[in-house]
Amino acid sequence: LRRQLIFIRRHLSFIFPVHKLLLLKMKRMNKHS
Repeated sequence: LRRQLIFIRRHLSFIFPVHKLLLLKMKRMNKHS
């Protein structure tokens, strides 16, 4: 169970920055249009 938590935490730490980047891209696209 603990190993799973570490894995999930690692996964989240990887996904969150990507999610923020995607949001920024979406905002930029909206500004251009």
